[in-house]
Amino acid sequence: MADKELLKNSANNAVIGQKELKFFGPGTDCGNGSAIEPPTAEEINAFLDRKNPDGPFYGYFGNDEAIDKLSDMLFEALFKPNHNAGPNGIALIGSASTGKTTLAKMMATKGLKLPFVECDRSVKNTSDLLERLMDVLKQSGVPLVSCGGGSISRYKCPPCVIYFDEAHAIRGDWLLKATERNDATLITNDAICNCRNVLWIISTTHRGKLHKAFDTRFSKIFLNPYTIDQVAEMVKSVHNDLPSDVCRIIASYSGQIPRQALDFAREVKTAALRRSEMTWSQICKYVGDRNGINEEGFTTQHLKLLAALFNNRSTDNSNECAPLATKRVADQIGVEEIDLEQFVLPPLQISTADRQPLVRTTTKGLEITPQGIESLRRWGIIKKKSEKKSENKNNSGSTDFLDGIRVAARSIPV
Repeated sequence: MADKELLKNSANNAVIGQKELKFFGPGTDCGNGSAIEPPTAEEINAFLDRKNPDGPFYGYFGNDEAIDKLSDMLFEALFKPNHNAGPNGIALIGSASTGKTTLAKMMATKGLKLPFVECDRSVKNTSDLLERLMDVLKQSGVPLVSCGGGSISRYKCPPCVIYFDEAHAIRGDWLLKATERNDATLITNDAICNCRNVLWIISTTHRGKLHKAFDTRFSKIFLNPYTIDQVAEMVKSVHNDLPSDVCRIIASYSGQIPRQALDFAREVKTAALRRSEMTWSQICKYVGDRNGINEEGFTTQHLKLLAALFNNRSTDNSNECAPLATKRVADQIGVEEIDLEQFVLPPLQISTADRQPLVRTTTKGLEITPQGIESLRRWGIIKKKSEKKSENKNNSGSTDFLDGIRVAARSIPV
């Protein structure tokens, strides 16, 4: 591939004197004084192949449709000497831990080989964004191009990717003008920046909370949560010495969340060094109990939430549970409302081919699903009256991390 080395080496390929990265064509040198030839369609397709270790999406599992759509955008941009993908916008929509930020970085740094400007909640207006943009581009060796101006400074942005995580938290309409394809202008009190070379990527777990303009002007890419088999495959790819069935147990204990699964796998392997007499399954349970996690990846906090929602029944002998306001749920389980929404709720609302959501969000608050009620029974947190009587007579005295939940839930009639 004529520009293979350039496709691998990122921002170090900027040509001296030019204000944007250039990967082939006039101004580049293949070593004999002639310009580097552009890649062919076959070469770009080979680069984008997910099995290619040097490709942008190598190592990312699942969500084939999403990757295919992103690859189409990369295919078009890689035909341009500067890999410009703007002006354009992508909205990555999916539940927590579906790899939204990972995909955005892969798209920018491995696919386009362009500067990646990541914005968090501290970027609250156009001035904050321009400052962040200047800092990252300067560090990348391709600063904003000054276009003169008097009291108002004028700039042109080189090709880059600007990413906003949790875009539903953006307040106001200050970003709309810059992300509008027909405008693409970032305006502050003392500067104007042309953003026609910018690929905007936003991500959200709550599409309904997005500014309506973002929802309509960004190309939406939906990411599905990982199945237990996909997470097990990720664990196996990193910890090839673990048996496949153990990787699946680990995936279950992690709640099918990749990062947690990899952490859990490391902890299991470390625990196994001191406990050679235990089976892998026993070690997984030992590590789970030690961390307050049951065999399906739920913590005592999750179980308290489910118990609180189940307790909001119309009658003692009914399974009809009314929704409970999010603020009340947060108070009952002892967390801040924002932590409830961002960290506690997502695992309970995952829906995959092998897992149904245990909690749903309604206009009146949070509501436990039939699957949630069944899970409480399966874990022994709520029991039928006959089971409770038998338990009282035959209590073996054994304990595990669920005992505290069971004690707290004994007053819950069924």
